[in-house]
Amino acid sequence: MNCEQVQQQLAVAVLDPSQALPEQDLTAHLERCDICRSALQEWTAVGQALQELPERPVPPAARRAVLQHAHQAVSPAANSVWAWLREWLLDWRNPMLPIFMGLLTTSVFALVLAMHMDLSLLPPLGLTLAGAMWTGLFAVVFYLFSVGMRQREHSWRFLAQTALVAIGIFFVITVFSPLPHAVRFCSNFSLTQPLMERLSIGGAYFVFGVLYSLVPMAIGAFVAAGRYAQHPVLRSSMAGGVFMLLLAPAIFLQCAPFALGVVLGWFGGAMLGALVGGVLGYWARHRLVRQSIEMYLFL
Repeated sequence: MNCEQVQQQLAVAVLDPSQALPEQDLTAHLERCDICRSALQEWTAVGQALQELPERPVPPAARRAVLQHAHQAVSPAANSVWAWLREWLLDWRNPMLPIFMGLLTTSVFALVLAMHMDLSLLPPLGLTLAGAMWTGLFAVVFYLFSVGMRQREHSWRFLAQTALVAIGIFFVITVFSPLPHAVRFCSNFSLTQPLMERLSIGGAYFVFGVLYSLVPMAIGAFVAAGRYAQHPVLRSSMAGGVFMLLLAPAIFLQCAPFALGVVLGWFGGAMLGALVGGVLGYWARHRLVRQSIEMYLFL
């Protein structure tokens, strides 16, 4: 037996005592080899140290990871596609994910608008440009969100998350009560008809534009606001600007058949509502947090 074979068997004997060794050959080699005798002492010390280590339970995360890999190894064909898709969608480092999410979100929101208006009234070129611009804007916002998630950057994540929550709430409201339908309803409703008659059509769209952007933006800022940041008014206003960019194509698609005064009124009202709603939601969130802290300290 040479030194390499002896030292390999010494390691096996220490880590797995059940393994039998040829004692005669091993003893004969150890009697004449100082290097292997030193190795035996080192491996013996390692074995004693391993036996003295306390037994600890396997962490749940490690257990789940092992079971998941074992399950995939048993049936890779059934889980490979779903596992790949889930990993792809949850990997914020994936450069294609913002583009995919932009296309998906634009498609969903375009279907929502098509439920309440005839998109065939719009020129094909304008419809194509609006869709491309909308996809690009959503892709940029999702990219900002991915940067915030990867780098733990609260500012980027707040801007993107606030705008995405707000635009989602806006389209939920649009599903149940599109803004042009709300304007017509209030113009014919007896209680609001006198007020609507005092307003021009552009003024009416301005007022409803403020409401339809202020409420989603305030909720979005309230939900997305995390720890208190510097310059809250500036950052909330920036979030309102991002929301307004996402909202602009939706306003264009719904107002394109109308007069210029309606388009300008809705845009102006939406911009004002977005800026005010962002500051209002951010202030309400931190006001509530501050009151909760004060009540906790008082109790």
